[in-house]
Amino acid sequence: MAPKTLLPIAAIATAALAQSSGGCSGQATLKSGIQNIDGREYTLKIPDNYDSSNPYRLVFGFHWLGGSMGDVVNGNSVPEWYGLDALSEGSAIFVAPNGIDNGWANQGGRDIAFVESIIEQVEADLCVDQTQRFATGFSYGGGMSYSIACSKAGDFRAVAPIAGGLISGCEGGKDPIAYLGIHGISDNVLPISGGIELANTFVENNGCQAKEVAQPSPGSGQNVRTDFEGCSQPVSFIAWDGGHVGAPAGDFAPQATWEFFTSLASSGASVSGGASSNSTAAAAPVSSGAPTTSEASTEEAPASGSAQAPAASASAEASTGAAPASGSAQASAGNDCPVVYTDGGSDSGSAQAPASGSAQAQAPPAGNAQAPPAGNPWGSWGQPGGQWKRFSA
Repeated sequence: MAPKTLLPIAAIATAALAQSSGGCSGQATLKSGIQNIDGREYTLKIPDNYDSSNPYRLVFGFHWLGGSMGDVVNGNSVPEWYGLDALSEGSAIFVAPNGIDNGWANQGGRDIAFVESIIEQVEADLCVDQTQRFATGFSYGGGMSYSIACSKAGDFRAVAPIAGGLISGCEGGKDPIAYLGIHGISDNVLPISGGIELANTFVENNGCQAKEVAQPSPGSGQNVRTDFEGCSQPVSFIAWDGGHVGAPAGDFAPQATWEFFTSLASSGASVSGGASSNSTAAAAPVSSGAPTTSEASTEEAPASGSAQAPAASASAEASTGAAPASGSAQASAGNDCPVVYTDGGSDSGSAQAPASGSAQAQAPPAGNAQAPPAGNPWGSWGQPGGQWKRFSA
C-alpha cells in the first residue's frame, strides 16, 4: 500500500477556512483588461502567475467623482490600484469598476447590484477566496466602499474608505465588518467629522468601546491612528495632516490599507496586525514625528511561544504605528511577563524602538527572538497569552 501523504496542520486549517469560488475548478477564460456587464464596464487585473487551484483575494478599487476606472488602473492622482497591486505580490485579483456619470450615486441600489454582478462573473471563472473580498476608494469611491460595508457586510471582509462620506447611501448598515477609515483633518470637501461618523457606524455594529478619534495638530505633518477596543471585527481610523486628496502625504495609505486587509484571516479572525476583538490598542502615530499620545498600539500576542522582532528595513514606517517619542509604553501579559518598548530614553524594558530608517529590537532575557522576513514593518515580544506592541522607524 502506498504511504499516506499528510498535509501540515496549517495547510489543512487554511483550506478549511477558505471558501473557494466556482472558478477554482475549471480553466479560466477571463483575461486582464476591460470587461462588460449589461453595458457597464470594469477593468480586471489577474496576477501574472495566476493558478486556478489557489484562492485569491478579490479587491475592488472605486474611483472618485469625475474619475474613471482608468484613473485607478493607470495611477492618475493616486498610485496605480491605490498602491495595493504592487504590495500584493500576485496574491490578489483586482477590479476597478466604472461609475455612471463618473460617480457612485447608487440610485435604487444600481451600483451595489453592479458589484454583485461583477462578483458573480469573476468568481464563476476565477479562483477567489470568498471570505477575502475587500473594497477601497477615494472620495465618492470611499462613499461607495462605505455603502458596500452597509449592505454587503456578509459578503466583504473589510473596507477602507479614503476621505469618504455618506454619498452612496447605506442600505442596512447594522452588521459588523472590519473597517479602516483614512481622512485628512483639513478636508474641506468631505470634512473629517463625516468620516469619523462613518467609522462610528461600525464602532457600534462591531460592539467596540466608543472613544474619541485622535488627530494630529495642523502643520505637524503627522498621521495618527486610533484602534478601537473590544470589537468583534477590527475598526481603525487614521487621521492625517492634509486635505481632500486620494494619495495622502507620506505615502502611508497603501501600506496601511494592505496591512489591514491582510491581517484578516479567512475565518474572520484578526492575525498579525490590525486591532482584534480583545485589543487594548491606543491611538498611535503612523508616520515619523512625535506621537500625540504616550502609548503605542498594543495587541494580543500570537499563540506560539516565540517572540518576533522586525528585520532591518527602511520601509518599517507605516500604518502600524510608531514608538513613543520619549519614555516607554508598557503592556502586561496574562502571566505577568512584561512587554516593554522604549526609545532609549529610559533604562526600563528590554526592547528599543528603531532608529530612523531602520527597525531594530533587542531580545528580552527570556524567550525566543525570531526575526520575520525583511520588509515586515512591525515587531512583537511576549509569551503565550501576553501582548505585543508594534512600532516603526
